Amino acid sequence: WKIDVPWSPSSPSIWGDRIYLTTFHEGQLQTRAYQREDGTLLWIASLKPETLEVFHRTDGSPAASTVATDGRHVVSYFGSIGLICYDTEGKELWRHPMPAAQSAGKFGTGTSPIIVNDTVILSRDDPALPKLLALDVATGQVKWESPRLGLYGSFGTPIVWQHQDLTELVLPGSVQLKGRAG
Repeated sequence: WKIDVPWSPSSPSIWGDRIYLTTFHEGQLQTRAYQREDGTLLWIASLKPETLEVFHRTDGSPAASTVATDGRHVVSYFGSIGLICYDTEGKELWRHPMPAAQSAGKFGTGTSPIIVNDTVILSRDDPALPKLLALDVATGQVKWESPRLGLYGSFGTPIVWQHQDLTELVLPGSVQLKGRAG
């Protein structure tokens, strides 16, 4: 099958019989769910930002981040709004609002959230206050924050790496990699 979707550089996120995607369409930031078997659109959750982040119109998008899911929660990040969590049927569960992000070169944000166990992790490298943020996936409550001073300008997404007896969270910075054991 093949279907048309609004343009966005985000990647699809697949879990079971669902495909999740973020898009920017007619001024709306959207999270969409499609049926994996035939491409049927199952739901759209749309948000109209008060302020749209600055983004490079030929290569960027305010919906460039890929959705994170654990099969129960669907978490989208938009640099213009912050983090939003839905259930798999499109019902909003919580929001973690953030001011519109600034980005190096005014390219737009591109990092994506990840879900590790029961925690949503987001690298928010806004030049004003770059930080690594951890939220409870069920409630949206902040578990911890870690400043990333001197490392802003990354469009990368954190990864989890098992190294010997440590579980580390690794993410790129502007000129280096940094890890956090946990």
